[in-house]
Amino acid sequence: MSTDPLLPIEAASAETFLPRDGGRSGARGRTSRTSRTPRTSRPSRADRGAASAPAVACGTSLDLHVVTEHFGELPVAAHLSYLRADPYAVRLHCYVDTPFTVTWLFARHLLWLGLNRPTGMGDVRVRPGHGRDRGWIFLCLDGADGRAVLRARARKVRRFLEQSTRIVPLGTEHQHLDLDAVIERMLSIN
Repeated sequence: MSTDPLLPIEAASAETFLPRDGGRSGARGRTSRTSRTPRTSRPSRADRGAASAPAVACGTSLDLHVVTEHFGELPVAAHLSYLRADPYAVRLHCYVDTPFTVTWLFARHLLWLGLNRPTGMGDVRVRPGHGRDRGWIFLCLDGADGRAVLRARARKVRRFLEQSTRIVPLGTEHQHLDLDAVIERMLSIN
């Protein structure tokens, strides 16, 4: 039995965040991918809030909550980033108490739709909160390692999306897409 405090989570499996295979597996499907990037130390709040590379067009820190059935909510520091060079996608970097950063990649449009109505199928589904959860957005992430239900402040996600839209307006993504890089990535997938 592991001494990991997140292991017993049932409703939202912490296994999505806790690598069991050295980071070799990821989500399956067309709507998302995960990667686990080794890091030498946990980034500071200032590091997470800043753009980590010149290629990042915009980003924001998020205080996510992993929603669990038996243990309430567990906090997860995260960062949303948007790259002009990858105009259809948003990256969600989750910082957990392991040597890895878990990164999910999914459609920017999916987040926009999910602010107002349930959307998505496959590995990533997004829905707005209602009733006592009004003002929150929920992301359900399914991967080879398990499932996680994450809760974030909708207004923070909306501000991030508005910022990304000022950089690359919705409907103009194709003008910023580097097709050669896309084809190269597709050919390099195992």
